[in-house]
Amino acid sequence: MALGIARFIGFIGSAFMLSWLIYPIFGGALAISGLIFVLIAAKKISETMGKNQIFRDFLIASIFLFPFLILSSAFIAVLRENVELVSQLFSILVHDILALWILLILASFFLRKSLKLIAETTNVPLFKISANTYLLSAILLPTIIGFLILFLAIFLQALAFLFLTSPKKTSFSVVK
Repeated sequence: MALGIARFIGFIGSAFMLSWLIYPIFGGALAISGLIFVLIAAKKISETMGKNQIFRDFLIASIFLFPFLILSSAFIAVLRENVELVSQLFSILVHDILALWILLILASFFLRKSLKLIAETTNVPLFKISANTYLLSAILLPTIIGFLILFLAIFLQALAFLFLTSPKKTSFSVVK
C-alpha cells in the first residue's frame, strides 16, 4: 500500500516539476512543490524497501536543487521582462551562475544514486534510465539540448512512478 501512495505522490510531483520547463515563471513554485512531493515519495519507497540510502541521497540532491530552482526561475522571469538587464546581470553574476551549474551537477549525481537504487529495489528499470538522463541533462544544461534532455528525464521519472507496484508476496506450499 505504501508503494501505491509513493506511486501517486511521485507521479504528481514529477508532473509539477515538468511545469517549470513548460512555464518557468509560475512553474518555479510548482517545481519546488513537485520536488517536495517526489522527496516524500522517495521517503515512502525508502521506508517500504528498507533502504535508507534512497531517501538520504534524494534529500541531498533536493538541498542542491532548491537554490537552483529558485534562482533560475527568477533569472527567467527577468529575462522575459528585459533582455538588456539579463546581459548586464550575466556579466556580473557569471561566477554565481557557474556555482549554480556545479550545484546542479552535484544534485544530479545524488539524484542519480537515489534513482538507481530505487530501480534496483523496485525492479523498475525506467528509474535508472531517468537517473542517467538527469546527469546528462545537468552537464549539458547550458545548451538548449540540456533543457530538452532535462524535460525527458523528468518525463521518464513520471513514467517510472506509474510502473511502481507493490512487491508480490509469494507463498510456498508443499503438496503431499
